[in-house]
Amino acid sequence: MHLIPHAGYFIALVVVGSKEEDQVQMMCARGAVSSYVTALYSKTPFSAGGRWLMIQVRDQAVLDDVKELMAIRVRPQKVRPDLIKERGHTSLGGMSPL
Repeated sequence: MHLIPHAGYFIALVVVGSKEEDQVQMMCARGAVSSYVTALYSKTPFSAGGRWLMIQVRDQAVLDDVKELMAIRVRPQKVRPDLIKERGHTSLGGMSPL
């Protein structure tokens, strides 16, 4: 994801790849994202490995949409429990164990 600042708003470039496309289509169909993002997704063609969405973030609803799209692309890291004990960590720091 890239952020492009503008006066009073910013553009978030989010690429929806082929692996994420079904999940994003379902989000759009059930109204889980704003009508703006749904329309943008619908009119953006698939090319160069994904749909390159240039999302103008001007309000909280669209920012929430961008966060949801990012969450689909970024999977939590898996951590081996034996390494946690070995290194003396007591918290996973937001990471999922195996």
